[in-house]
Amino acid sequence: MPIPSHASTHLSRRIGLWLALVAAPALAGATCSPKPDKKAQDQAVIHYDLGVQAMQGGDSRQALSEYQKAVELDPSLDLAHNALGLVYHLSFGETDKAIAHYRRALELNPKFSEASTNLGNVYLSLSRYAEAAPLYEKALSDILYKTPYIAENNLGWCYYKRGDVQAGVDHIRSALIGNPKFCLGYRNLGIIYAETGKPDKAVDSYAKYVKSCPNLADAHHRYGTALLEAGDAAGARRELSACAEKGKDEALGEECQRLLGLLERL
Repeated sequence: MPIPSHASTHLSRRIGLWLALVAAPALAGATCSPKPDKKAQDQAVIHYDLGVQAMQGGDSRQALSEYQKAVELDPSLDLAHNALGLVYHLSFGETDKAIAHYRRALELNPKFSEASTNLGNVYLSLSRYAEAAPLYEKALSDILYKTPYIAENNLGWCYYKRGDVQAGVDHIRSALIGNPKFCLGYRNLGIIYAETGKPDKAVDSYAKYVKSCPNLADAHHRYGTALLEAGDAAGARRELSACAEKGKDEALGEECQRLLGLLERL
């Protein structure tokens, strides 16, 4: 996904966390590291599962505590290291700790494609595109990887930010072929088209963003502002009104309300 703007940082992290949870595998991942006894391994798995439940319930601090207990009991549990990386990155913004845990997960299980993608996501958020791209390519080489559209989309963003617009667009389109309802793909295409002087294509991409994720204020905001720039005041008013309603408790909702006020003066 693109580097979050000040208005959409929380949105991007929530979407990223949801995608990561969807992508989380069942217990697997043989390693060559020494194993603790069976009782400790079983207890570690229990704490890992409790962490997943806490994370799905929105309690990131409890999740962090459970994942830490899991790796204390079984330092070779690659899933727990990956999960710690997710919490540190997406919930607390502690990128150094996230990188360390993702790297550890990959040391324990080099074929852990989700961890490879997640590590790439940290580098992406830090604008370290040259380091992120190979990690996405590695994940995409795994034919068993269950959510390749995530890596494909983010690889496309890396290409775009490094100056290869066409390769960026091609990869993101491939992600959308794999998952036609992938909101961030349409969002990213809209951003690329808007920034490269293709407003009509930007409008079309943002329209698909709204269709795929109608409850996201960000989708209506981007579509509405694109329509406004295209001269469609009625369409812009419709989308910005939806943004103001769906984002009424967020700064983005206030921004949409401000834009509506400006429209009324035109």
